[in-house]
This record gives sequence, structure tokens and C-alpha cells, in this order.
Amino acid sequence: MYRTAFYVRQSKDNVDSPAQSIKNQQKLLWDFVRNKEEFDVIGIYEDIWSGATFSRPKFLRLVSDINDGKIDCVMVKDLSRLGRNYIETGEHLEQIFPMHHVRFISVNDHFDTNDYSSGDSMIIALKNILNDLQLRILSQNIRKTTYIKMERGDYPSGGGPYGYMRSKANPAQLIVDWNTAPVVKKIFQMKLDGKSTLGIAKELTLLGIPTPMQYWRSIGRLKSDTRGTSGSKWSHITVNDILRNPYYTGNCVNGRYKRDKINEKSRKTDVSYSNEWIVTPNTHEAIIDEEMFKSVQIILQKSVQKRRASVAANPAVPNPFPNIVYCAICGKKLVRKKIRDHYLFRCDHVHITETDLSDLTVAALNNYLRRVHRRTYVPKDSLPVPSISDSEYKKNKIQLYEKYKNGDISKMTYLQEKLKLDEKIEQIKEEEKQKMAGMEASFSCKPSQNLPKKDVLANIIKKISIEDTDNAEFLFYPLPGTNTDFSSHWSMQRRPTLS
Repeated sequence: MYRTAFYVRQSKDNVDSPAQSIKNQQKLLWDFVRNKEEFDVIGIYEDIWSGATFSRPKFLRLVSDINDGKIDCVMVKDLSRLGRNYIETGEHLEQIFPMHHVRFISVNDHFDTNDYSSGDSMIIALKNILNDLQLRILSQNIRKTTYIKMERGDYPSGGGPYGYMRSKANPAQLIVDWNTAPVVKKIFQMKLDGKSTLGIAKELTLLGIPTPMQYWRSIGRLKSDTRGTSGSKWSHITVNDILRNPYYTGNCVNGRYKRDKINEKSRKTDVSYSNEWIVTPNTHEAIIDEEMFKSVQIILQKSVQKRRASVAANPAVPNPFPNIVYCAICGKKLVRKKIRDHYLFRCDHVHITETDLSDLTVAALNNYLRRVHRRTYVPKDSLPVPSISDSEYKKNKIQLYEKYKNGDISKMTYLQEKLKLDEKIEQIKEEEKQKMAGMEASFSCKPSQNLPKKDVLANIIKKISIEDTDNAEFLFYPLPGTNTDFSSHWSMQRRPTLS
């Protein structure tokens, strides 16, 4: 009896198509296995996803279950449900499924790998190519339709910019949201009055004005917020986006972002030049008049030019710390930012100057190194073991040989894959060697008044948690000869001098 999995997929663009509906696909598959005792259906994997990519949540779980030996048979309505990329579809049919001894059945194509022949191979390859071609034609048609809507001045997607909402009578039409439009006007006026975007963000937060995310969540436009407490404070990025959005002048501006033209399946976007935008004037009521909008753009452009000139005149000093500095309150990594003539590590909860952090680090590091050097002998085998390991690749080599021995893969495939694994193992050994040398050099450091190099810090300190402007918690890698991490708390009032 085959432990069988149904795989059903519907494209996001065809959610209204009854012929390709998830329900219809499941019914067809259940009808097929009815009265067939050889199939034991143990799971149904459903994706509302494009067939252009195989990186689909439920399909990846299906592949994982196949790798774990839970499934013996995969069943689909037709080959296009498996995927429309003919290269990857062929790879699954020709290599991946057979390698795991998984039977594959496409009901409408009358295709079953148990009855597979060379003639079937040609037919299936042709069908996969046609499915891929159909996807490209469908993608091009959708883009043409979208372009026509852009030229017509229809709002493309989403619920509309902050300050607007979609009309219930005509979803392609924007109407003013009078709950938030006054906030947009206030933001533009504050910018004209000389406030920075960060200053505007801070004032809006102090006034208790809900952020766009908070407001949209309150009216049900956002169903959930997977980012926790993010969006609870106004940010200068949100303010800047509002100040630069031409929709507030009453014009519909489409095509500000463009897709990759080389690869029809690519979802990557890039910013378009302004002369490529599709501007349809007077499509909705303006919140900001043209004169005010242009004045604000001139101010923003001057700010950009001033910032670029400042950066050119005062080149950035490299960050002396690796990515180990965190906030003890929210757990996020602190961002290093230059404020006038010094650097700060900061987030929404804490901040500390780079000078103070360096002083604390030197004090904590010297205390740690003294503990290391109290040991008269530090054997190499007592150093912390690097996290890099080649054991997984060696295991893969054994599995690869077993597949070759069992006839699951050809000799050519075996030799090619073996060469790749051998190269990876040698690379890991070299990385281990370099890592160990770095650790030996790090643990041989003597207490000093100066901050060590970044790579030395990375080999000794696992994490620095900043509690406030004066206090930090340091977590070190285990002392040589031990298996437990060593932690140390330091404050600006506790900076001993070197003996």
C-alpha cells in the first residue's frame, strides 16, 4: 500500500477560476483513488501560489516529508499543478522522485511513473514546455492589462496611501480619508516650517497620533501584525515616504517600480526614473496643492545634497565592533549612527556612545583575559571548538555512494557530486584551521588599554547587551578547558585601572 499525498495548487491570479479551484482538484483526486485499495491518503498539501517557482510553503513541506520517508506516492490533478517551470518540473520527475522511490501520478495526463517509458518521457517534456510557455503568455497578458489600467489612472493595488482609502463604489478610485488627511497636511506644513523628518516623527509620536500601521489595524485594513510592537512609533522613514508621495497632489502616478524585463518569472523590482512614470492628472481629490508639494521636494533635495556633501567631507570611520552589540530590553541589534562628531549605538530603547562602549569592553575583556592567563598552560585542544563542521558533508558522501551502488544515480552524476562534496570538505577544513589560529591568537592577547581588532573581539565575545547609557552585560565564549559561557557585568562606575 502506498502512503499517498495529494498536492493541489492554485495560482493567486486564478483564485476565482472554478476549474482550477482547490476544492475541484481535491474532488478529482478523491474520485480517482476511490475503490483503489493500494492508496492510503495520509495528507493533502495545498498552495495558493504561482507555478513559476517551487519555493512554495506546502510544497517544501511535502519535499521534507518525502526526504523523511513518510510518503511513497505523490498525486496531482495535472502536471501544471506540480509546476510551470519545465526545467524544475522535469528535475523532480526525472531525478528527485525516483531517487526517493516515490511514485508520481498526474491524473488528467494519464501519467504514472510505474508505467513510465521513453515515449512518455518525450510527451511529458513537451507538456512541461507548453505549461511554461502558457505561464509566460499569461504573465505578459497580465502586465498588458495592468499597463492599460495604469494609463487609465486606476489605483493599482493595496488600500491606498495614508490619507486616502479606496472608494466602495469604484475600488480603482481613491477618495480622501478625512480621519488621516489632516495629519498629512500637518506633516507637509511642519516640513515647510523647517522641521527635520526625524523631528516630525518625534512630534507626531508625542502628540499620540496613531501611525499608519496602527490606524489601518484599527479599521481592519491590516488583519494582523507579525512584527510585534513595530509600527507603534512614527519613524523618519514613514514621514519621508509621505512627503515624497506624488499621489497627494491628486495625480495617479504608476510605474514608479519596474520588474526585471529579462526574466518573465522574476518578482524583483527596481525604482524607475521619473520620466518613465505613468502620470494621470486629476484622478482624485488632492490633499496637498502642487505649489506646496514642489516646495517640499526642493527642501528634501537640498537635505540630500547637504548630507552627501557632509559624508564626502567627513568619511565614515569603520565600525570597530563585530555584529555582537544588542539591546538588553528589546533584543534587537543596535544600529551604529554618527551624531555630529561622535558615534552612537542605538535603538528605540537604549543608546551608548562608541567611546563609552569601547571603555566598557576593554575593562570587561581585560578581566576575562586575566582569568585566561591565570592558567599556566593552555593546550590547543582546550580551546573552544569552532562551530564549522564537515560531518554533514561526510555523511552526504556516504549517502551519495549508497545511491550510486543501488543504481539510483549514474556514475557521472556520482563523480560530479562527489567532487563538489570533496571541495566543500577541504574548504571547511581550511576555515577550521583559520578559525583555530584566530582563537589561539585571541586567547594569547595580553590585557591592554586599547580595544582589540574586530576579528579578535569576534573570537572572544559572543554578545554584548546594552542595558542603558552606563551599563552593559558581556557574554564571552567558554574559558579554555571549560564548556560554559562566561558572563560579566560592567558599568561606567566600574572601570578598574590595569595593574
